[in-house]
Amino acid sequence: MIQKFVEVPNTTIQEPVTNDFGYDLCYDMAQEYGIAELVWYALNGKRVVEGTYTNED
Repeated sequence: MIQKFVEVPNTTIQEPVTNDFGYDLCYDMAQEYGIAELVWYALNGKRVVEGTYTNED
């Protein structure tokens, strides 16, 4: 199973999430911080952005 995180760019905020609530938490954090991304990391360390929300969504 892939571990996903909600991250706020240009900060150290990185919250682990379950698949069921990833987009919900991403949206809530975007409303609070302006932008948030749902990401996961590949085995080679590459960061993969699965979704992005802003406070304008």
